[in-house]
Amino acid sequence: YSIGGISFTLSSADKYTNEEQELAALSAQQTYTSTLNTVESQVTQAYFSVVSAKLNVASQKLATESAQASYESMVEKYEGGRATTMEVNQAKLTLYDAELALETADQTLQTQIDDLSLLIGISEFDELDALLEIKEIKSLDSLLEMANNTSIKSLELALKQAQLAYTMEKNTALAPTISVSASTGLSGTLSSSNATIKDNTSLSVSVSLPLDAYLSNSSSQVSLKNKEIAVTIAQNNLEAERQSLQIQVKKAYQAVNQAKATVEKLEKHLQLAQDQQELVQASYDAGLSTYNDLTSSIKTVQSSEISILNQKTTYTQALYDLSYLLETEIA
Repeated sequence: YSIGGISFTLSSADKYTNEEQELAALSAQQTYTSTLNTVESQVTQAYFSVVSAKLNVASQKLATESAQASYESMVEKYEGGRATTMEVNQAKLTLYDAELALETADQTLQTQIDDLSLLIGISEFDELDALLEIKEIKSLDSLLEMANNTSIKSLELALKQAQLAYTMEKNTALAPTISVSASTGLSGTLSSSNATIKDNTSLSVSVSLPLDAYLSNSSSQVSLKNKEIAVTIAQNNLEAERQSLQIQVKKAYQAVNQAKATVEKLEKHLQLAQDQQELVQASYDAGLSTYNDLTSSIKTVQSSEISILNQKTTYTQALYDLSYLLETEIA
């Protein structure tokens, strides 16, 4: 009569299975997060490319209107004997260049709209969002301390996976495998004169020690060496990405500050243009300046306003770029 049996194998590699699965799950989650961040960044950049293109079209329209007015004024002077043919031709060429630049700006705007539509799946857009206010952001040192984004975390996981793979390979190649087998049962005879019962319990333990890893240039030794090299490569990749991120953060930080400084200079230029327009307006009201002088001063103010909006767009995009780079708020 057999009661039952059991057998099992013990290996040092078994204890790493759960850790391996956990690292794989974390790696998949980091990949997903990284993909979302990339898409969001691409959409943001495409969006502000549309904003910048719209502002460029507006600027080119002003330039074309100004060139048109200058050309008409030059023709009028020519007909009155106060301008040469060369001056008229030069004014006409300037107008042609302005019209060509406006056409190019329109084409660029449509291209940027098509690119954004391709990313978000729609072709019609509501009013553009408000640009971010010019403000102080955290210091560069503080931002550098925060430089630990999804890419870094993914490479940190890759390093852990490489280290785990090396540990598992090492244990598989060098550690013994223990197999245990046990069974139990009873046997016997029964007669009118005699009864015997025999215990048939047995236990066996075997130890398997791999020798391949101890042999020079064996497949196990080569495989173990490859795993060790993979760890070194993962460490180098992580360190390189950290250094790259530090450089990118510094460049992005400089771009934000440069855009901010340019906005401040353009605002001073706008104030001067507005002051000049007031003077020209007063001069025109007094009959001392022409209507062309007045419209020219007005267009200068409008052009300055568009330049400020365009530079604020650059600032806003630079701020978003820095924020996406660090994947956190930076103000």
